[in-house]
Amino acid sequence: TGFNRRTTGKPYLEVHHVKPLSEDGADKIWNVAALCPNCHKRCHFSEDRDDFNRSLYSKIPDLKNTP
Repeated sequence: TGFNRRTTGKPYLEVHHVKPLSEDGADKIWNVAALCPNCHKRCHFSEDRDDFNRSLYSKIPDLKNTP
């Protein structure tokens, strides 16, 4: 679960490149997801990170899975 910003009371989100820039992922809107900090860390550090990243394509219709 995420949290709300102290200053605005609005949810705090982080931008995640689903296909990493270091792997020639595009810096485009169709390759990013706005995630709570915990989910963002999960994408990078969890044991199930590969499966979790792949699952984002079915959860976020605007993402494009490009080679």
